[in-house]
Amino acid sequence: CYSFGLNSDGRLGLGDLVKRNSPQKINFGGNNNNKIEEIFVGTSHSFAMTFQEKENNNISKIYCWGNNFSGKLGIGNNEKNQY
Repeated sequence: CYSFGLNSDGRLGLGDLVKRNSPQKINFGGNNNNKIEEIFVGTSHSFAMTFQEKENNNISKIYCWGNNFSGKLGIGNNEKNQY
């Protein structure tokens, strides 16, 4: 999954607030074995659901980033979250 653009409030999911003019790969928790199942986007925040196959079970995770106004990221607070 790649992102680029202005990056206000960490909307690109790259862990910083730096503007990107070309596509940059989003690193989901440092694990390159995650496969993107779905992506959900809002005006100023995004979510990605990943899937990873393991030997005896499968693991799904949800990553969120961007503006956390009114707790939109669901992380239990209203603080800005860059990734």
